[in-house]
Amino acid sequence: MGIPTRQKIFSKYLIDFEWSPCAGNWMLQSSSFFNHQPDASTCCPLKYGRRVDLTGDYIRHYVPELSSLPHNFLFEPWLTPLSVQEKSSCVLGTNYPHRIV
Repeated sequence: MGIPTRQKIFSKYLIDFEWSPCAGNWMLQSSSFFNHQPDASTCCPLKYGRRVDLTGDYIRHYVPELSSLPHNFLFEPWLTPLSVQEKSSCVLGTNYPHRIV
C-alpha cells in the first residue's frame, strides 16, 4: 500500500483530516521532506527516548516493570545481563516481554 493510498484512507476516515499537515507528516516520515538533514532521532525510539528522558523518569513512571533497572539498560532492556535482570526483578520473558524486533 503506497503513500497516496494511505492518504486517501486517512482523508476518508480521520475526523480531523487536513491536507497540509497530513502531507507534511507523510513527507517527514518517508524522509522525502525538504529538510536536508532530518533528525534521525525522530525515527529511532531509542535515540529519541534518551534525548527527551535524560533521567529515565518517564519510563520508570509509565513502565513500572523497568523501574528498577540500572539507567544504562533502561532504554534497551534486552541488553541487560541475566544477573542484573534477576537482581532488578525484571527478567525478560517473565516480568517483561522479549523484544519484538
